[in-house]
Amino acid sequence: MEHRLFEEIEKFKTWSGQLDGTPEEQRTGKWEGTYAQWNEVDAAFIDFINKSSPADWTPETAGALLYIIARDHASEIFADLVAAHPDKLAYLAQRAADAGCPGSKWQLAVRLPELGDQALAESLLLRFVNDPDEYVRRRTLQTLAEIGSGHTEPCCVAAWQRPGPDPSAQRVAVLEALFKIGSPKLYHYLQEARQDGNPSLVQSAAAIEQKLSAGKH
Repeated sequence: MEHRLFEEIEKFKTWSGQLDGTPEEQRTGKWEGTYAQWNEVDAAFIDFINKSSPADWTPETAGALLYIIARDHASEIFADLVAAHPDKLAYLAQRAADAGCPGSKWQLAVRLPELGDQALAESLLLRFVNDPDEYVRRRTLQTLAEIGSGHTEPCCVAAWQRPGPDPSAQRVAVLEALFKIGSPKLYHYLQEARQDGNPSLVQSAAAIEQKLSAGKH
């Protein structure tokens, strides 16, 4: 599909390839923001997303869009622009679940409530909740709780039990999600959190217990 956006994306990729040689997904920080022509990418993305239709997009088009959305993770402007068009959000979320990278997955996942279609949002979120990437899983779990999905509780149980080198961040998300939906299982996992002893987990449990004591929800 011809549009200047894809020329700008290729220019960005060329620039990225000339950096330190580290694969993009292994880089840390906001390195993308040092790209001098980012304003040109912005303008081209806005023009494309407002004027094109998913019916005309090829798999290559979707792949390029997901790539540049992932690279915009610091500002999330591109994901916001996509979310203003439910048809485009649904299309790209489906493509991201199939073959996206973590940076595009979590940005689209957290915006799925904006579809205005609970069933579709839930079905797409369930494709992300067991993603190999911990951050994608965590943000997805929180979004399932946000929409009040009936799948939140069993997904929380699975997430708590999921092995990993440091499951504390995922378990904090579990506590927050269970609190959000008012699950009776929350009390069991608050006790587990205290027994775990991880400082961030204990702190999160204490904060939730304080809210419960104050009658907040």
